[in-house]
Amino acid sequence: MYAVVVRERGQADQINTSGQHVQANVLPRARQAPGIVSGFWMTDMAGATLNVMVFESEDAARSALEPVRTAPRPPWMQVESTDVYEVLAHF
Repeated sequence: MYAVVVRERGQADQINTSGQHVQANVLPRARQAPGIVSGFWMTDMAGATLNVMVFESEDAARSALEPVRTAPRPPWMQVESTDVYEVLAHF
């Protein structure tokens, strides 16, 4: 398995109240990604997010990179990095 790890930064107050937006808009798109196994959208409550989407294969993870990078975001949110990691263990 492989994971796409996305780091974003934005306005803390906006991020901290965006759970409903993520549930309604982000998750439905993510669930349609070919080969997706699971996903987590997290905040440090100070303006940074860490999002991890786990895929069945490296090809599926790499195919998700561009759609993740170009997904619509609110103007107060910016992508810092998107990377693919090999998953060493999962339960």
